[in-house]
Order: sequence, then structure tokens, then C-alpha cells
Amino acid sequence: MSDPVVPAAERSRWNWKRTNQTQRTLLDAALELFIENGYAGTSVEDIVQRSNLSIGSLYHHFGNKAGLYLALWQEWVKDQENLVSTAIEDLQSRGEAGTVPLFMVGARAYLEGCWNHRSRGSVFFAQDGPPGFELRLRNGRYEWLRQVTVLTHASDDPLGRLTVSVMMAIVAEGAQEVVTSGSRADADEIMDATLLMIERVGASDTGDAVADTPAEASAS
Repeated sequence: MSDPVVPAAERSRWNWKRTNQTQRTLLDAALELFIENGYAGTSVEDIVQRSNLSIGSLYHHFGNKAGLYLALWQEWVKDQENLVSTAIEDLQSRGEAGTVPLFMVGARAYLEGCWNHRSRGSVFFAQDGPPGFELRLRNGRYEWLRQVTVLTHASDDPLGRLTVSVMMAIVAEGAQEVVTSGSRADADEIMDATLLMIERVGASDTGDAVADTPAEASAS
């Protein structure tokens, strides 16, 4: 008796589902190993063994170990960007239009994401990525700078761009410290200090005085 004929549309959906499952399995295995051993300390053979898939599957879907790392990094960036944009848009919906308050609430969301997913984040803050990753990271920051400038209605003049760039650099340094914090209390202290620095930089742009503690909007 011959096998039943499966419609082409159903075969296509099944193939895509298998493809997605294979990619997810490889990504999860690679992430576990990068967290445990670092990028340099993980081999393609390690990933294949952990995933229980073939080396051909890895090369087919990601090309090499660097391709897996970059795919994981792109997922991290997308997740963090979603947290930031959601927080900013929520504050905007409540009537806030100031650049610094909007930036601060976005920074808080970013730092919270770093703490909540610190194991994953540690992979990308370890300066242990594939060759050329630092350049890609720098280019990605320029693109994110453009997006944040639009989201927070920052002034598109030299001083405005410089201010946002400095505030983003503060967030990046704070994020690295948050990811490596030993406790939630330590992470909170770093977040508060980071937001206070941002508030002071923002005040220097507007000429306003700042308080000794970050604005309440950043914690909402």
C-alpha cells in the first residue's frame, strides 16, 4: 500500500518547522557552551555533540561557529531593542515628551534586561567574540544611536547627537557592570548610578539643575 499523498503546502510547513527546530537546537547548544567555556573555548565539535545534530546541519544553517555567535547576538539586540522601545513608547503614551526622561526610562529597561538575562549577556560583554565582531558591534551602536535619537526626540544637531552618544556610552559601561554583578542589590546600585550620570549629562545639555537621585520616571 502506497503512502498517502501529503499536499505541497503541508510539506512546506513541516519542512519549515523542522528547519526552525534545528536552528533553535543549534543556537541553544552554542549559547550554553559559550556561557560555560567562552567563544574561543568552544569548538564546532562541542556544539555538534551538545546539540546531537550533524556538523552538516551546523554548516548548512549558520556557516560556522561565528555564524552561530552572530545569530545569537542579533537575537540579543532585538530583544533589548524591544524592551527599550516598549518602555519609551509607554512613557510617551502618558504624555512625556522630554528627551532625558524618555532616554532614562529606556536605559532602565535596557539595564533590567541585562540583569534578567545576564548569562546570555555575558557572552557578548566578554570581548571574546569572533574576529571582526568589535567592528560589527560598533556599527550596530551607530544604528542604535540613530534609532534612540528618533525615539527620544533628541535634537539632531552636533550637541544633541553628542549628548545622546555620551549617554549611550554610559549605559554600555553600566550594562557591562550589571551583567557581572554578584547580587540584585549590587545591580540596583549600578543602575541607579548609571541613571544619575545620564541625568547629569542631559542636564548639561539643557542647562537644568539635577537632583541627587534619578528621576522617578526612570523607575516606572
